[in-house]
Amino acid sequence: MKTHIFCIYLVLSSWCLMGFTWGDILSRNTKKGNELFEAGKYEEALEAFTEADVNSKSGDQRLPKLYKNMGNTYAGLQKYDQAAAMYQKALEASDSSTFKADVQYNAGNAWFKQQQYQQALEAYKQALELNPEHEQAQKNKELVEKLVVQQQQQQQQQNQQSQDQQQQQQQQQQQQSENQHNENDSEDEQQHNQEQEQQEQQEQPQQQDQQQNQDQQQAAEAQESPEDKEKQLSEEEALRILDALKEKEELQERQVQPPPRPVEKDW
Repeated sequence: MKTHIFCIYLVLSSWCLMGFTWGDILSRNTKKGNELFEAGKYEEALEAFTEADVNSKSGDQRLPKLYKNMGNTYAGLQKYDQAAAMYQKALEASDSSTFKADVQYNAGNAWFKQQQYQQALEAYKQALELNPEHEQAQKNKELVEKLVVQQQQQQQQQNQQSQDQQQQQQQQQQQQSENQHNENDSEDEQQHNQEQEQQEQQEQPQQQDQQQNQDQQQAAEAQESPEDKEKQLSEEEALRILDALKEKEELQERQVQPPPRPVEKDW
């Protein structure tokens, strides 16, 4: 009988010891992780938190806070996707509206650091729905709303600038095309002028030859032979002789006229 009682006592003692060991590892690593986080040693803090999570039991009331701390640590390492995942686990593991509001607030801060203002705004709104008295979430929400408007305006300006730049490029391309067309026309005209000039240069010797032949012909006509000149002089002289003979005949005719008859007198 005493032996059975002793065995039962050992079993109960072992269970208590095991429970105490699990709780001690979780608490010890959580505390260590918090201290490292406060010191800015995020990698070492994450290792401590991960060790605590591995040695935890499902449904442990300390897990939501542990997941929240792990999310904050990932955010400190700028690993925002992992941070968002841990924040989501913290939300699913907790039933406290106040706690969830804090988690949403931290998630909004993580989005804010990425300049993802629209996502940050949604997180702050969720925090205020869970806890309307969350003053810091309200302040950040008002700030982010202004940044969202500013971001939208900047996006519109960028879109307008992009459209203007695209339009300017199209105009430049059109101008370049027109300039190229005009340049081609100018080259064609220049080539035409060159061809015309070459043709004129080719025709110029022919014209010179024709002019030279004409000049030579005129010179040949001007340089007639003495016989031709003699013939021309003989004809002129013959005309003069004929004119002289004609005048002589007329003179003789006037001289050959009969003398006037004497007037008879009746005395």
